[in-house]
Parts: sequence; C-alpha cells; structure tokens
Amino acid sequence: MPSEKSATEHGTEWAFGLFRPLLRDLRLQSVQDRTYLRTSNKKYGLIKYHMERCVIVALRYKFSNENDKGVFVWTYDKKRNFYILYIIINDNLYKDNMKHEECVKRKLVTTHEFTHCTAAMLSLSGMYSEQLIGSLQKSMRKNVDVIQSVDVDSVMSEFKREINGENKSVKTDLSFRKFDDEHFRTGYEGFEGSYYDLNSNLLFSKQLFEEYFGKNKQQSFKDCIKRGALQDAVILLKEASELVIEEKNLDRRLVLNKIQIDFLPQYLAETAKYVNSNR
Repeated sequence: MPSEKSATEHGTEWAFGLFRPLLRDLRLQSVQDRTYLRTSNKKYGLIKYHMERCVIVALRYKFSNENDKGVFVWTYDKKRNFYILYIIINDNLYKDNMKHEECVKRKLVTTHEFTHCTAAMLSLSGMYSEQLIGSLQKSMRKNVDVIQSVDVDSVMSEFKREINGENKSVKTDLSFRKFDDEHFRTGYEGFEGSYYDLNSNLLFSKQLFEEYFGKNKQQSFKDCIKRGALQDAVILLKEASELVIEEKNLDRRLVLNKIQIDFLPQYLAETAKYVNSNR
C-alpha cells in the first residue's frame, strides 16, 4: 500500500476542509476575553498529520496603536513539547452596536490572522528537532505581521474597484493581492496549495453559501431555469446572498463576486444536465 501523504503534500481544498472546523469553533467574531482550542481533540483529525501538539489561543487586546488590528505569534514549550499559537485581535473591533461594515472589517482581520495560524501549523507538523523549531521561530519573528486599518480599508476598496470594473489595467499594492500566497508562507511548510485561496475560502466558501442555498433551494433554482422563470431563479440566489451577507458579516461585493465567478457556473452546469435529462 502507498504511504499516507503528509500534511505538506496536500493542497488548498484539503487544507480548507481540515482547518475550517477549527475556525468555526474558535468563534473569532464573538471572543469575550480569550478562547482556548486544543488541536489534540480527535474530532479535528489532526493527529495523523502531526498537528496535535498545539493550543490555539484567541484573545482580545488593547493595542497601544489603535490602528493595529491584529497579529499572530506563537511560542514553543520545550518542557511539555507543545506549541501555543496566539491570534490577538484589537479590542476595538468588538465594540457594542457595531455597524455591518465594521463587522466586515473584523471578519477580514480575524480570518487573516487565522490563515497565518494555519501556515504555522503546517510548518510545525514536519518539525522534529529543536534546531528547526528555533529556525522557524526566528524567521517568523523577523516577519511579524500586524494588520492595520489601512490594510483592511485597502482590501475593501479593492473589492469595490474590481466589482465595478474600475482600473482593470492598473495594478496596485493596496489590495487583497498584498496578502497573496507569499505573504502567509513561512518557507518551512512545503505546502503545495495557495494561502491566498485558502484565506479567500475561509472568508466565504461554496460550503458556507450552501448553508443558505441548500439542496431544496438548488432544486427550486433548477426548476425555475427549466420553465424559463429566470427572474425567480435570480431571486432565490439574491435571498440566500442577503442572508449570508448579514448573518456572517461579509462584504456584499465579495459575496456577489464569488457567486458570479465561482459558484454560478457550477450551478448552471448542474442545471443544464438536469434540464437535458428531464426532456
């Protein structure tokens, strides 16, 4: 039998499936003070990938610079041989009665720092010597990333520009592209997937959308298309979109963009098969 692949040999879809349950259980949108999560819990399936010796700590902290919104750092407990991974979010992102746009910013920041956490876990999964652990620690200390207000605002501005079709030929550093694969990569993981895609899917994935646009609604969508009721089909998509935007604190343009570019072609292809098979 072929040997089981190590964590570093898997791609983006595998990483998304593995890490999304952790992100959900951390509940980063509603941290009261701090949250602890042990990766040794069997339900996460991390033991076989050598990622069980971690404790993820999500905490709120009042940064001296209020524009600093979040940071990821980690430490190694040599005596007990486990890692403490800290996702630290500025306390000012958890104000009472926040507007939707402010909640969207919090979602961007927390998901960004969690993606750094996944990169660290993928790197640590293949490390068995103190020398390698020390090298990784020094490397990540040199590149500690503190996401700031200007970063978050730039991400949201770029979404607006791209959805509206503005500046298509102009490349800018002040965009989501600033946080591409290399931004998250440690250099020690050998991860063959894309951190850019992982971060994007952790923000908003087809799986998340289908919690609001499930099998019954998908079937209704197909039936609308079959009988030529295109407006009714669009309404079904719109209603599901509005719900996920509101309840999951997502940017409207991000959601509509991913539905249009990534999800809708798949739904239409499935609909075409359905219509052809029921003629």
